[in-house]
Amino acid sequence: MQEFKLDKKYVTLMKGCLVVFIAFLALGFALPFLPDENEGNPNGTLMVTVMCTVVFGFFSALTWRTLKKLPFADVAADDDGVWYMHIGKDKGLIAWEKIHRVKERPYMQRLDLLGTDNQELLKVEYQLHGFEMLRDVLNERAGAQDSDLAQSKFSKGLLYHLVYLACVVGFTALGFYVGAGGNPLLGYGAMSVLVVFIIYEYLVTATGVQVTGNSILVAYPFTKRNIPFNDIEDVVIADEFHKGNRIPEVWIITNNAKPYKLKQLGSDSNLVYKTLKRAANLWTKTKKHTKTHKNREKQGTDHDKAKTASSVGLRSRFSLHTNNNFMCCQQADNHRYFFPPSVVGQILAIPFSRKALWTSDLP
Repeated sequence: MQEFKLDKKYVTLMKGCLVVFIAFLALGFALPFLPDENEGNPNGTLMVTVMCTVVFGFFSALTWRTLKKLPFADVAADDDGVWYMHIGKDKGLIAWEKIHRVKERPYMQRLDLLGTDNQELLKVEYQLHGFEMLRDVLNERAGAQDSDLAQSKFSKGLLYHLVYLACVVGFTALGFYVGAGGNPLLGYGAMSVLVVFIIYEYLVTATGVQVTGNSILVAYPFTKRNIPFNDIEDVVIADEFHKGNRIPEVWIITNNAKPYKLKQLGSDSNLVYKTLKRAANLWTKTKKHTKTHKNREKQGTDHDKAKTASSVGLRSRFSLHTNNNFMCCQQADNHRYFFPPSVVGQILAIPFSRKALWTSDLP
């Protein structure tokens, strides 16, 4: 059994956030009562108070609710399945075969384990200590019934391309406007660098992936890279951390280039990972099976040749005779040796009964 508990640093961070939010909430409430505040703009003070109350009140309530759930987020897993630790295995066990889908919740920073009809069975928080190990176990043991695994093509949506196009056009227009307004260094210089960076980021980011018969095809905005299964060493799921959030991405590791990084391809990262991993493993197993089969055939042929050569060698040195109960092996120098038929069969490594290839009546 392996236990996965919430990282203590995360719990401490959440408690610190709650203290900060409550402090700003209290400050907002106190603004109307501070000295000299009423002598200025009372409407402005009231507006700031309302905004502090709404914003920091919302985050305080959300953080408090999250903190209340944290003691119940620890999970454990073994060969039978996974369960919440506070419930125990006897009452809370969810067998691996009951988990039909592992759904990614990137904004909630967790995985949802779903059963039939997509009912929620268990939540796996990203902040669990050893989450990467648990995710690997889930991808290996759970979700085999997911019908989406038959999908072979994943790609970013049209909105992704439109956002980049809008950014390029917008910042280019802004650069011309600022430059024409008397600030060419900021308008033409800084904005040009920013636009070039956006275009570069767009061009080097994979926008799609497809599994073909003997390779994986990675698509970019204007090019495609074909990766034969022969060149693939492994397919792994990794994480990029951005502002404290975990962003999963799939890496295709090859033996002759940097890893191909795939993220946010319009589908669950776990689904993309399992599809590519299964395709690569299936091809590898098929190749190994074919190679093993050929080796066995070759070994069998070599064995038969050696066996035949051995038998021929013995036959060249012996002539066989048979009577009612024994076989006589007569050597070239006329020495005779009498053996039961079964023993002679073992010596020559060929099956025969009372008749041999060369038989004659004993004198």
